[in-house]
Amino acid sequence: MAFERKWRHEIHAKEFLGDLDDINLHEAFELFLKTRDSIASHKGLTSIVKGLKVHFDTAMLLHRLTTAEVERWVQMRKDQGRKSQTIQHGIHVMRGTVEHARKLGYRVAEIEWPRMKKDKGRLKYLTVEQEQKLLKELQPNLSIGPKAQHDPLKWSAEKRRARLDSYHLTQMLLDTGARYSEITSLSWRQVDLAERTINLWRSKVSNESVLYMTDRIYTVLKERSENKDHEEWVFANKVRNGPRPHSTAAIRNAMKRAGLDGFRLHDVRHTAASRLVQNGLSLQEVSSILGHSGLQMTARYAHLQPAETSKKSARCVQSCQSGKQTITEDCRGISGMKVQRWLVTVHLPNGTYDQIFVTTNNPANVRQLAEAQSGGKVINWRQLC
Repeated sequence: MAFERKWRHEIHAKEFLGDLDDINLHEAFELFLKTRDSIASHKGLTSIVKGLKVHFDTAMLLHRLTTAEVERWVQMRKDQGRKSQTIQHGIHVMRGTVEHARKLGYRVAEIEWPRMKKDKGRLKYLTVEQEQKLLKELQPNLSIGPKAQHDPLKWSAEKRRARLDSYHLTQMLLDTGARYSEITSLSWRQVDLAERTINLWRSKVSNESVLYMTDRIYTVLKERSENKDHEEWVFANKVRNGPRPHSTAAIRNAMKRAGLDGFRLHDVRHTAASRLVQNGLSLQEVSSILGHSGLQMTARYAHLQPAETSKKSARCVQSCQSGKQTITEDCRGISGMKVQRWLVTVHLPNGTYDQIFVTTNNPANVRQLAEAQSGGKVINWRQLC
């Protein structure tokens, strides 16, 4: 009878008084992760959860996670020197966990979630000299120290392959401005050596870009296509059954040997972006090449643009004064018939970028005409009229 009374009391409490089941905090984290197992950032979320589990006791119940507990965790991360954005990622996971558990009917506390102020953007770029130093340290046949194991002649075939991968990978990152994961997950289906194009899938922003190869990228991919480690992946993992994972130690160590103190691998992407802006590409064009979700991210490079904008303005005024063709010119040919004009961005053989005008009513001819006119490789184009 006592057991039945207790059972009836529990049913009454849940149905009429609002008493809810408890769940362990660590278990709640796992339930939240399962709802995100199909998204591109799942691996990153898993890493964040792993860190949260280290901080919070294994026996802690979810409803014990309160505003005070979250604030203590935030302060601890600040004391460890973590950036605001990193801390915000942890807050996002905790908040998602609580909201998911609430929907499942578990007991949770009402939490006032802190909002972190964004750190000022950190931008560092490699100079041409620094790039040369880095690539020198990554050269596959270069000795990296005085000891016997630093001698390339003593290396195993696997170590030689790993060195070559890091060398090629860095060159591709420098010339494409792509994210590390976008290049390491590149498949041969995305590479067209005949057209010298790469169909790059941007998993972070869920869009696709078509990038034209520089001569350096073409050389790298042609060499790798002739000596494939894997039939599907351009950069395969050690056991050759999948794409290369996040493994950057060799490149980071090369940066240290090159004297690039304070540089990170992501600064290679900043380097590519800064060079595009400094060579005259608009922020919108750079945004498209980098695969940004919007111009807000690209705006960080705006301070590099004023001089180039002024130069473009001077060229425009000069062309008007000399009577040469300008963008604002009426789009009619000598016979008065309507013609199509295109503004084309090209990568010249000397490594710089330029914009030229092409006139043709056939869009399929734009690339061929622009390359014949400039002697360079087409990056992108847009129709003016």
